[in-house]
Amino acid sequence: MELWTEWHRPLDFRIPHSVTVSPATGHIWVADRMNNRLKVFDPIEPKLVKSCQMDGGQPYSVRFSKDGSHLIVAQLQNDTIAFVSSQFADQSTCKKLGSVKLPPGSKPHLVDVDKFNGAFYVGNIGDPPSCLRFIPSY
Repeated sequence: MELWTEWHRPLDFRIPHSVTVSPATGHIWVADRMNNRLKVFDPIEPKLVKSCQMDGGQPYSVRFSKDGSHLIVAQLQNDTIAFVSSQFADQSTCKKLGSVKLPPGSKPHLVDVDKFNGAFYVGNIGDPPSCLRFIPSY
């Protein structure tokens, strides 16, 4: 096993809260929660490839959709699940493709994707705590 002790300058991260790997490129996506950013790293050498700002709230959890075309991002502060393009662009703001607004106080915290049928699951830590299943219509 190889341990990378430093991917990026330590002060650049402010609570790296979730990590996922692109099924297409192998790039490593990190939800840098307190910086309101998604950061993308090269899987071979520890270098930053892209960093983009998340509009509307901090990214708590990030996962790729079944087909890898976009990311599903849980944003706790605004009770939203955002869908973000996985394509790199010359922009500093992440390209939001759409979103699902949850009831106030839901507090979506974690997300995962069923790689067989594309459904995604969201763990909410609001009152009452819950787990939601979303089935895409594609």
